[in-house]
Amino acid sequence: RPDTRMGRGPAGPETDRSPEFYRWRYGLPSLGYRVATAPGGVGAGFAVFRARRRGPSVERVLLDHVGARSAVAAALAQPPSFDHALAVGRFPGPGWFPVPGLGPRLVARPLASALPNRLSLNLGDIELF
Repeated sequence: RPDTRMGRGPAGPETDRSPEFYRWRYGLPSLGYRVATAPGGVGAGFAVFRARRRGPSVERVLLDHVGARSAVAAALAQPPSFDHALAVGRFPGPGWFPVPGLGPRLVARPLASALPNRLSLNLGDIELF
């Protein structure tokens, strides 16, 4: 099983990425989330994604990924077809590149001095704000 423990990572506090968390966060069928697994199954890794229309384009949104990069490749290979893919945070593999100044901008007001200056987030963390 991929490491999903609660704790403090290099950037500070982290979400408890347990199986229960993933069921709660992505389990509502009406939101259209999909899961692709690595060739070795969910224990080797998985990626959570969905497609959404952006004007005339179809965007593949990589919300979360754990374990093997082959899970990301599997998510990108799933139908329906898409025009471009979007991810925020750590690079999911080769062929991805940053586009400075584009994408979501998260603004936060620190509630305590214990918050880190940088958070390690992905689109699944901030999508519903």
